[in-house]
Amino acid sequence: MPGLVQVLGAGMYGANMVEVTIKELLQNAFDAVKGAVSSKKEKALYKTGHITIELDSNNRTIKITDDARGMTPDIVKNALFTVAGSDKSDLDPEDRSGGLGLAKMGFMMSAEKLIVDTVRDGVRTRVDTNGSDIARSNFTIKKTPAPKSEHGTTVEVKVPEFYIDPRNGDKKEIYFWTNPDSIDTLKHPLIGPVEVTLKNRGYA
Repeated sequence: MPGLVQVLGAGMYGANMVEVTIKELLQNAFDAVKGAVSSKKEKALYKTGHITIELDSNNRTIKITDDARGMTPDIVKNALFTVAGSDKSDLDPEDRSGGLGLAKMGFMMSAEKLIVDTVRDGVRTRVDTNGSDIARSNFTIKKTPAPKSEHGTTVEVKVPEFYIDPRNGDKKEIYFWTNPDSIDTLKHPLIGPVEVTLKNRGYA
């Protein structure tokens, strides 16, 4: 597993960890919002959902928040924090557009810090961990009561400044781009029942 972490991390950093992280988390949030609107299993929460993307270059963090149904503790454990795990149970198969499978492990296992805060069915599930502990499955999933009216998920990732290239042991810088014009994922609007808000700190 440590070798897998190094290879995945270095590969993703080479492709720009910031953009890859935004793409993966945004796609997952988008599918969650679609499930809150069009699921045939449960009543729709709303006609239009909301996703907020917060970029902070000073703290090197990416935070994505949605107001979908949220995740249960089991989904957090068995889908989000499992290699190749994914949960799209709120969506019919033909409506699913991808999500956090193998690609998620690159940014999750390489994150300097990762916080997941999600509420569903009156239960708040929170994980505050880092890439090394994720690789060793050494993290705690905390559950606390939450208002029944509350729902949604926030995932925050802190991007480290450097990584060690496993091919030659070189220390290489990880760039933190916060200029929306340089992030391909943010150039293309999502088509569907969602409004996306970008909050960009530390970029003039």
